[in-house]
Amino acid sequence: MGLWNLLIPAITGWSCINYWQALGLAVLFRLLTGHFGGHFGRHFGHRGRHRHLHERMHGMSREERKEFIMKRLNRFSDEQANYEE
Repeated sequence: MGLWNLLIPAITGWSCINYWQALGLAVLFRLLTGHFGGHFGRHFGHRGRHRHLHERMHGMSREERKEFIMKRLNRFSDEQANYEE
């Protein structure tokens, strides 16, 4: 809010904002961008979705892991080639 009150009135001629207006702008930003919740919740959700891959790769040898990754990469590149055609 301090940066806003320092720069915006000088640049645009708009008036300074108070705490409640700054809070309203923050809520409006959250509504428009869809960013609800912090990074903390999303970080652990990402791990949960890919846990099965982690468990599957954990039991593989180094060669099996390398082969598995190459198959996945090749599958992705084949799908991209089919999509572009």
